[in-house]
Amino acid sequence: QNPATATYDDPRRTIANGTTTAAYNSASSTAEDVTIVAANPPNVLLVKRITSLNGINTGFTTFVNDTNSTDDNDPAWPANFLVGQLVTAASPGDEIEYTIYFINTGNSPAQSVHICDPLSEYLEFVPNTYNPGTPTDGGLPSDRGIQLTLGSTTPTTNYLTGVSDPPDRGQFVNAGVDLTGTCKVRTNDGGTPTDPSDDVYGDLNASLNPSGVVIVDVTRASSPTQLDAVSTPDPADADDQDAYGFIRFRALVK
Repeated sequence: QNPATATYDDPRRTIANGTTTAAYNSASSTAEDVTIVAANPPNVLLVKRITSLNGINTGFTTFVNDTNSTDDNDPAWPANFLVGQLVTAASPGDEIEYTIYFINTGNSPAQSVHICDPLSEYLEFVPNTYNPGTPTDGGLPSDRGIQLTLGSTTPTTNYLTGVSDPPDRGQFVNAGVDLTGTCKVRTNDGGTPTDPSDDVYGDLNASLNPSGVVIVDVTRASSPTQLDAVSTPDPADADDQDAYGFIRFRALVK
């Protein structure tokens, strides 16, 4: 399964007279050509897990640590938050639930947090997994195929549709659609799989979109307008309700 990518805006940055500098990236955020005008920018990490197979969660609800991932091992994650399997055996017709965990480990809020997860050529998005889940996200009353949860001690969950119906923050874009300028995809690990700093990202064009893309705008004009910076060493503090969370959806194996 392809890794998800995230882009986000730092409200304290500017483009400097056409001269730009590659600012920040991690295993899951995309470097942007910007000049940072203040220290301590945001830093959004993404971690992906398999949390169900054919609707059965047995064996998928325990904490799993990927020792080869620097993002997994960041101390800012809430304790035992990253539950789910790294891999599982599946056959055509099986339904797999994926969970993408996110957290802002920087020292300032991240705005315009936009997460894209392209499905591999072996998967097919399930559009109605969470029907008739409530609350909705302000969109249409059907096709709730995406879950968005913020926080962990007092989580807030919304069920998003796969169609484009703002202010609903979720969307599933069909296979073959060119998402250049909207989504990025990792094209090369730079030769060091365990080191995210040398990863190479490119635009998610039509040829890199074989099965469609799950897109979620974690932030929007309201609730929340930004992804707060997590306050360590107590990431489960109530003040971090909008600092981390997860996106969840299901896909059939072709």
